[in-house]
Amino acid sequence: MILPNMPVLCCLLLGLASVAFADPIVSIPNGELQGLQLQSPELNEFYAFLGVPYGQPPIGDLRFESPQPALPWNGTLDATQERDGCLPLSNYSFYPNPGPKSEDCLYLNIYTPQLNQSANLPVMFWIFGGGFVGGSKDYRYFGPQFLLVNDVIVVTINHRLGPFGFLSTADNVILGNMGLKDQNLALQWVQSNIKYFGGDPQKVTVFGESSGGQSTGLHILSKKSRGLFRAAICQSGCSITDGFQPDPKTYAYAVAQQIDETITEKNSSLELKNFLLKQPAETLVIAAKAVGTSGIRPVLEVEDDEAFLTQPFYALVEAGDINPVALIVGATSEEALGFIGNEDQLAGVAEGYDEDWSTLVPRHLRPIEGSNLTEIGELIKNTYVGVNGTFADDLVATLEYYSDNINVKAAIKMAQLHSAFNPAYLFQFSFYGSKAQGHYNIEGGGKAGHFDDVPYVFNMTTYPLVTDADDLCRKQISRLWTNFAKTLNPTPAGDELLQNVIWSPVTPDNIQYLDIDDTLEVKPNRKVKEYATWNYVYDTYATKPIITF
Repeated sequence: MILPNMPVLCCLLLGLASVAFADPIVSIPNGELQGLQLQSPELNEFYAFLGVPYGQPPIGDLRFESPQPALPWNGTLDATQERDGCLPLSNYSFYPNPGPKSEDCLYLNIYTPQLNQSANLPVMFWIFGGGFVGGSKDYRYFGPQFLLVNDVIVVTINHRLGPFGFLSTADNVILGNMGLKDQNLALQWVQSNIKYFGGDPQKVTVFGESSGGQSTGLHILSKKSRGLFRAAICQSGCSITDGFQPDPKTYAYAVAQQIDETITEKNSSLELKNFLLKQPAETLVIAAKAVGTSGIRPVLEVEDDEAFLTQPFYALVEAGDINPVALIVGATSEEALGFIGNEDQLAGVAEGYDEDWSTLVPRHLRPIEGSNLTEIGELIKNTYVGVNGTFADDLVATLEYYSDNINVKAAIKMAQLHSAFNPAYLFQFSFYGSKAQGHYNIEGGGKAGHFDDVPYVFNMTTYPLVTDADDLCRKQISRLWTNFAKTLNPTPAGDELLQNVIWSPVTPDNIQYLDIDDTLEVKPNRKVKEYATWNYVYDTYATKPIITF
């Protein structure tokens, strides 16, 4: 028996209870790849190809540019080890102990349960979350076994983060959305190469969580991604999630001024770009952190052949000017619990809302001229705590508002709008499993917070599933997600594992959802009052065209 690189093998053995056998070799147009044959408790054997280049290193003059396809190589490329992740601005607790990071990071991992080029297996293409400033594709975070056991191929990718992925001068000099274009190039790579691993390029499902869910949703909108996938799963983020940079030019100059305070907007965009190209990567990271990570978001680009998105997100979905794909979209039962760590912190948030109702107005509502933000905020406040109520006296309502504002309302609206043109399934992850039990909860509120669903989709070494209930939940989600990848229907037939539930798609007039809890149950929209208020606020006060919801 020939063993692969020992450090990688030790990591797999210790962290994922996997063993490696004779290393497989696959030939693709760019050259040969040597991967790993592995085994796990969930699967007798599967194959992993790690750190496969899909783009040229985006360094030097390629910084801030659209990615270029990877070049061929000579000999056999070692695909038994992870390659560097992309430089982050934040190392989220969701991804502890991050490995090496660099600008040279356009790599992907491929996992397949068999190496049969005629297998034509569906392909699930994962985009990690992390606010566009953190995260990576790594095996220890996103072990694919739960999905592979249902006969699909899984691809996980890196894409550029922070200023390297999303800086923009709001013109043709630095268009922006480089990270989204990286994802698009990786999807093109899948179309050209996945057949060599036994995958069907006509059956690609893009899925992601948080900023990965939003990224997934933005591929639904971009003409650049048309024909590259047929289905999408958006977890806690979607096409119209409130994650958008309305003033990227100001942010770009602010980053430069952190390095050289003499730079102002009197300097041209080209001068700014040339200055930033000369800076070491670590200098850009420090400068962007100093300005603030919330400035790192997708942008609306100016019209250009290289542009990924130029039109307002919401308006595209509303008009049906989107790619024809089937959709699963949803959120956790209490998204806010991924960001609020204890009751004192929650009480502080509530106090802030009570002191200034205008803070309840979404950042990107873009109120029409003459709108009174306090009056809009009061309308929202009254919906959640009543005319005479306060958030300080109703912390459950505080969590509910927070959760609705960041992800839930957008998921509901996305399902409703999308359903007018293509199949759309809405879900809520409510399961109070081992992951959710590890963080703060409040009596009367939802128990599952942001990110609590991800360990039930992937084998994450940092969030082990320890109970029989955990195991059942991960088997159910894996079956739902892979059914969808295979058939575009998460419940195509009666299934005892899925408790014989039939999850029907949303229609514009029937916003039902699948509640994923100890049991699986299809329920009517539980946000009728709140959703009506949000619709009224956007219809009445938002500048048209609407960008996010």
